[in-house]
Amino acid sequence: MLLRKSSVKYLQKHKLQSLLAVLGIALGIAITIAIDLSIESSKRSFDLSVNRITGKASHQILSKNSKYIDENIYIQLKRKLGIQRAAPVIEAFLPLVSDEQIKNSDQATSITEVSKKKDILKLLAIDPFAERGFRLIKQDFPTKTNLLESSEFARAVLSKTTAEKLNIQADDLITVRVGSLLKQIQIIGFITEESSNYDSLIIMDIADAQKLLGLKGFLSHIDLISGEKDIFINSTGTQIQANKLLSLLSDKNLKIEKSEAKSESLKQITKSFDLNLTALSFLALIVAVFLIYNSLSFSVVQRRRLLAVLRTLGTSRKQIIEMIIQEAIIFAILGIGIGIALGIALSQALNALVSQTINDIYFTVELQENHISILSLLKGAALGLVASIAAAILPAIDASRSSPLLALSRSSFELKSNLNTFKLFLTGLASGLIGYLLLNLNQDIITSFAGLFFILLGLAFTCPQLILIACIVLKPIYKSLFGFVGSLSLRSISSQLSRTSIAIATLMIAISVSIGLSITIKSFRDTVENWLDDSLRADIYISSPRLVSNKAGKPLEKEFLLGISDHLKDDLKETLTYRNLDVNSSLGGIQLASIKTSEAVRSLMEFKTSLNNAWQGFKNEERLLLISEPLAYHHHLKPGDKITISTKKGDIDFKVGAVFYDYGSERGIAMMANTLYQDLFLDDSISSIGLIVKETKKDKEAFVNQVINKIKTKFNDKYMLYIRSNFKLKSESMEIFDRTFKVTNVLKIIAIIVAFIAVLSAFMSLQLERVREFAVLRANGVSPQQITTLLTLQTCTMGIFAAVLAIPAGLIQAYVMVFIINQRSFGWSLNFSLENDFYIEALIYAFAASLLAVIYPIYYTNSVKITGALRNE
Repeated sequence: MLLRKSSVKYLQKHKLQSLLAVLGIALGIAITIAIDLSIESSKRSFDLSVNRITGKASHQILSKNSKYIDENIYIQLKRKLGIQRAAPVIEAFLPLVSDEQIKNSDQATSITEVSKKKDILKLLAIDPFAERGFRLIKQDFPTKTNLLESSEFARAVLSKTTAEKLNIQADDLITVRVGSLLKQIQIIGFITEESSNYDSLIIMDIADAQKLLGLKGFLSHIDLISGEKDIFINSTGTQIQANKLLSLLSDKNLKIEKSEAKSESLKQITKSFDLNLTALSFLALIVAVFLIYNSLSFSVVQRRRLLAVLRTLGTSRKQIIEMIIQEAIIFAILGIGIGIALGIALSQALNALVSQTINDIYFTVELQENHISILSLLKGAALGLVASIAAAILPAIDASRSSPLLALSRSSFELKSNLNTFKLFLTGLASGLIGYLLLNLNQDIITSFAGLFFILLGLAFTCPQLILIACIVLKPIYKSLFGFVGSLSLRSISSQLSRTSIAIATLMIAISVSIGLSITIKSFRDTVENWLDDSLRADIYISSPRLVSNKAGKPLEKEFLLGISDHLKDDLKETLTYRNLDVNSSLGGIQLASIKTSEAVRSLMEFKTSLNNAWQGFKNEERLLLISEPLAYHHHLKPGDKITISTKKGDIDFKVGAVFYDYGSERGIAMMANTLYQDLFLDDSISSIGLIVKETKKDKEAFVNQVINKIKTKFNDKYMLYIRSNFKLKSESMEIFDRTFKVTNVLKIIAIIVAFIAVLSAFMSLQLERVREFAVLRANGVSPQQITTLLTLQTCTMGIFAAVLAIPAGLIQAYVMVFIINQRSFGWSLNFSLENDFYIEALIYAFAASLLAVIYPIYYTNSVKITGALRNE
């Protein structure tokens, strides 16, 4: 009872200190919960999108090396094999196009603008007669027409909620973009399901979809429903195992997958992104842990005399430990409550950033709703509780070990504290060594982040010894510059190391996280910018508008390709061609690109490693692949290794000729000579082209824009194209990069906020505790102005110490992030970019925090009565 009253009284007396501790843990929990909720919302939206299309299908038949399969496979399944539970399906994304976008094609060339308006429809094309048992979607036909009637336009049923949102009525014609072409669809009915799962869904008869998309005779896949143990039963009752079904079909370029495999494979694509985002969010929690440790350590130090009295009255060490941990739990419970509320609010903003990043660089996902996962909230609460208790253990043990006699003597305690600094320094070195070993233990990303945590912990433990050394070195300088006030300010820091070192270490960790993230982002940005300068050698780039920024859209129309060559024959020096698609290989699904083997293309790529005469062999159509660094890293490939790729002519072995630097995709890409690709895949389509204009005496950029205007004037009435100059494409690429790192910048801001909270808590508590000491100085003739100078000088010196120590700590964090964690996550080799701005920022943060923290102590110290402060309890 006595302990509880003592604890409550202390917390009531130090409300501000307690509030700052609670706020720190709340922010740490908030960012962790917000990131987790954002990732879960995107995953849930994607699952809903997949499930509404999949329905009750258990398996899908797909092509190994193409997006589409021959519809004759479906006929064979039904007639030859007698499989009744089969349904043909075509899937596609159809961006809606407004009249304004038609007039100004620039507004419709990028998914960025379209996705912000959420005007992308997900097409599900089906055969109504085969649908029984697969998808039961309620539909309403206000008109007398139906999906099966012939019409000039493709007919479709649209989600009712989407129709209301876009003000679309029955019988209205809507314009959509199919590749580079504009097509019209007549809406004859509505999906009446109330679930948000069906938002943006449009259903069409499969024949209309084939005509609309130019896929006559082709399907996206075939849905199947199996019985138990993946067995299909045909019309005669014969059982066919799923793995034997394909052998009975004529096309050998097929594969059969379970329906959930598609969802899981696409989630694997974003696994590194999700994991890095989650791990980075833990940095905010780590800073919050230091804040909790800081607050509890201060509370122990401030109550040394009280704890000593309690020990003399018979309080056991166990009871002291329990009291400190209970206080930590109180902080945690309050912080968890505030943190959950803040996390949910913050997730609303982060959802858009996370889903936009996935849309930009991975695949199209429609954010259906801001999903609040109870599991995410529980994980955040558990992390906050565990972190708070972990942060309280050392202060609690420290409080219990103090002997009553020494605890009553402040000088004895500080002397003991100073003697322990070297032990802490050695502990810090040991922690750093553990971190180094973890970083080199294996390639696992989680282990890498654990290594980074131990390094941060080690840096914090080395602070006290480094502060002592700094005080000794600076003492004569401060004495000559500021007189006895300067000497006394350093003496106050070194003689009260149990308090000052904790405050400095907390601020150092928070600022170092900010520096580390800044350098990491800058290194990413500079590397990508330099790569774009080297790789964007064509003057103009043309493709169909794309749904994902780093993937080519639908192939360009052949009529357009023939027309542009004739139209620009007097303006062009060379045309570069590019074909991009996903194929099946011995590595699993990979991105394959076919390129023209000209010297202009060779100049785009910088080889990291290569075989002798790799480019010459590539030009000579030898079975060589040029692979990007991420593909090589993730699959442990080097020049000379083999990759088997499924082509139209069967599985073909290729040799890796060279590994080149590429930052367009974390999955990586394999390049093949275009003539070899056309021969093996029987595909002469082109995803995009690059135009190199002739040399001109005119201003180069003006001439390029003139050529672009000629293209638009000639082709905009029929095609909607993604046309960008070299300059514009680089600018848009960097915009996408900056959007990708917006979430990281949010984490950086959170870390800075926590840093301010940490220093306010620590510095204010430290200075307010010294009121009696300052009263003694006042009684001995020291003026209020000198007290103000002393307080400001001491606090700013501590801020400078924190900033100076934060710089190497931030550099170490950045080095680990850039050269270890980034490489293991994405497979990219990055340049290490340093700027003076990072160090100036560190000093500004430290000074600002120090000056804010000292304002109230100065006011309070100078306003307190000397006699009252000197009166002993």
